[in-house]
Amino acid sequence: MPDAARMGVAITKLAVGTAFYVVLISIARYFPTAAGMMLTFPALNGLTLAVAPAKENVEGATRTMLLMPVLNCLLCGLYIFAFLWLHPGGVLLQLMAALGIIWLIIAATVVIQEIEIRDSRSQSIYVAVSTICLLILLIALLGSQPPRGSAVSDTLPWWKFAEQNVGKVGLFAFCLAIVILVSDFLSLRFSSDQISRLLGAFGGFPIVPFFGLYAVADPAGKHSIERLESFGSLAVSVWVGPVIAFGFILLFSHHLQRRGAYDRNRWLHRFAWALPFWAGCFAVIIPATVLLEYVRR
Repeated sequence: MPDAARMGVAITKLAVGTAFYVVLISIARYFPTAAGMMLTFPALNGLTLAVAPAKENVEGATRTMLLMPVLNCLLCGLYIFAFLWLHPGGVLLQLMAALGIIWLIIAATVVIQEIEIRDSRSQSIYVAVSTICLLILLIALLGSQPPRGSAVSDTLPWWKFAEQNVGKVGLFAFCLAIVILVSDFLSLRFSSDQISRLLGAFGGFPIVPFFGLYAVADPAGKHSIERLESFGSLAVSVWVGPVIAFGFILLFSHHLQRRGAYDRNRWLHRFAWALPFWAGCFAVIIPATVLLEYVRR
């Protein structure tokens, strides 16, 4: 494919993928108490698997990608509890930058050292153990009864909501652009295994949830009690997010690998197939949110 045509396809993927994300956050605004679970919602994971250049890259990316939800959740949790316990005030941005550096170091180590969960049996064990640990932590936190609240408002008019989320959408587009750069351009220069590990790591690039957490913590225009309530809610529900992401990654990757010959030019078809799997995530998030709210009363 000529370079101009390849660039045109890449830009189209970026535009369509970003539009998908806008739809997702527009739906998510109507479930404000699910904000913690939405921090690690597998939007970028799904598009990363959908743009993978070959079927073997889908399988390879999954091996690395499964590590990312837990890493992102732990770093988000660290930021949340640092805010609740330490009230870091003016160092919020520095704290977020430090977490970003930690993520980059760990992700780079995963890619360079070829750390991945190779076979389906190991993946099942990893997911089961991680889920049990996260649920135990969730139960322990439920007993502490943190302040109730939400980091997302569902009462804003659509134009205000759009204005508030311009930065988040822009960051998502930036993350997706990196994924497309790896899949469409770097795949010509690196081995299939290297591309798979890069896609697996960047499929969990946490700039968007980090930005969301910083936006909630930012004191501009928001009372300190409101911020504490928002983080109190996030401190509980954030631990459910990786469990939902695990299910999405495994099921969607298996689906893509089973769909006959993998044609890299049918990316829009694979984008569309991500929609029912994302709908399945919401089908879990909504009752889980209702259950958590009932338990916390």
